[in-house]
Amino acid sequence: TNKESFNKVLIFVGFKRTADFLFKQLEEFFGSELCVIHSNKTQNYRIRSIRQFDEGINRILIEFNFV
Repeated sequence: TNKESFNKVLIFVGFKRTADFLFKQLEEFFGSELCVIHSNKTQNYRIRSIRQFDEGINRILIEFNFV
């Protein structure tokens, strides 16, 4: 990981299960810098996650993106 090169990273995945799996895998390395959003998360959780990503509290956001 290189914080100087990547201040924020947005990861789009095709499945909610993939988002959760990736979150679990990366959580060990990035801890509280990581968040995940999809429709199985509460609206408050999703809003808070996006706000924290925008403010730079969370540097990595994993998002389910239905194509």
